[in-house]
Amino acid sequence: MTGIVILAGQASSAQVTEHLVKCDSSFIPPLSSRVNIAEYAKKVTQFALCIEGWHDATLVGLLCIYCNDDGGAFVTNVSVLPLFRGKRVADMLMKNAIEKVREKGIGRIRLEVDNANVPATCLYRRYGFSPDLITGQTTMMLLNL
Repeated sequence: MTGIVILAGQASSAQVTEHLVKCDSSFIPPLSSRVNIAEYAKKVTQFALCIEGWHDATLVGLLCIYCNDDGGAFVTNVSVLPLFRGKRVADMLMKNAIEKVREKGIGRIRLEVDNANVPATCLYRRYGFSPDLITGQTTMMLLNL
């Protein structure tokens, strides 16, 4: 999609908080039911690699991934503002994140997805993630690089 610029680590904690609040009801279950969004935004902007999709000065997409010392990475967030869904923003974020993880020499990426979140599961499968551990409500998925 034209008009979307992918950057890394540019968003402030306040911008990430604002983005996540706007996306809250799209998470399954809502993000606010699991975490304090402002504290979570502060944590990911400090400790995770945040891949950001920007349209003008608006943070429209966000993928946060922890790159661990054990040779693995963990995706903790993928979110896109409702008005920008269906425009391949999540694809751009995922592609960029995988490239950055490969550049760091990390060999695998994990993530956890709610079993009811079919669009997210489809996105992850498109990029080669496969189920690693299925529980009653969630599936841990793995991508070996």
